Amino acid sequence: MWEEEVLSGSTRLFRCSPSLSEVLLGRQLAGVLQQGAYDCVHSHIFNLSGWLLRHAAQAKVPIRIAHYHNTHDGCVSTPARRLRRLISRAVATRYATDVIACSTDALRLAPKAGGSNCVLHYGIQALKPASTNLRTDLGIAASTPLVLHAGRFYPQKNHHFLLQVFHLVNQVLPEAHLVLMGDGPLLPAMRESAQKMGLQHRIHFLGNRSDARGLLSQGDAFCFPSSHEGYAIALVEARFAGLPVVASDLPVLRESADGAQAVELVPLSEPRVFAEALLNALGRGHVEAPISYREYHSASASSQRLLQLYRTLASRQPEPEGAGVCG
Repeated sequence: MWEEEVLSGSTRLFRCSPSLSEVLLGRQLAGVLQQGAYDCVHSHIFNLSGWLLRHAAQAKVPIRIAHYHNTHDGCVSTPARRLRRLISRAVATRYATDVIACSTDALRLAPKAGGSNCVLHYGIQALKPASTNLRTDLGIAASTPLVLHAGRFYPQKNHHFLLQVFHLVNQVLPEAHLVLMGDGPLLPAMRESAQKMGLQHRIHFLGNRSDARGLLSQGDAFCFPSSHEGYAIALVEARFAGLPVVASDLPVLRESADGAQAVELVPLSEPRVFAEALLNALGRGHVEAPISYREYHSASASSQRLLQLYRTLASRQPEPEGAGVCG
């Protein structure tokens, strides 16, 4: 989808192999950089950004941005992994002229650059209604309470905790259903857990859906118990769809929910407390997010913040001391 949108304009698209060889040697990237006089290389590949920016530095690209979209790489912290992280951070510190992060927490944990170190919050495009009726597709009544979640089946999304929470909700509200959108390595285990809990007819695994964002407005509440996040774009999308949200009480989720209203942040220590909050959310009905929140998180506003940042970096005007929010 994004590839078609990019190519519909005047943009050229180069594909470089995501292999370790390309990260370390950068032959394909070097070939691309030699074809034009580039002002900026903007890398989004977390701990590997510094390695690619090293090639950009060798090509004398003046602006080299490392952009961090999470607070953690999601990998188990073995001694070897910690060493790789330490080396990668050192490489990023040396070769990135500027560092951007999607949240204050992500910036706090990211390497620091000699130029700008700032936060750039995400924006999203307006949600388009899905062409299908979710309840009809699932074979459930229009009045059925429907809890939604969207996210990859990876440990950070905390699906096992989510199933525990819904199990408690189902004991109070047996007619409720849970819809999980996304895919990933933990999906088979979560299917098995739902079966063991006897909830196989109440929990629906939709996999990856191209219309996932459009389906959000058809739910009654959104549950988001992540253990860590960069910036919770799924929470933003849920509020754009008018869903009340129950999410884990993390600094980054407080930042994502700032000004959104109808968001309850709950500690992850006890599933029962989470379940009580979700039951309250199901009783609220749809609550439209404030206009100010939707305007700030619009794709146009976000792109303008990024464009202004590029202009600032290009002019190399003096930056304020310390970290700030870009734009």
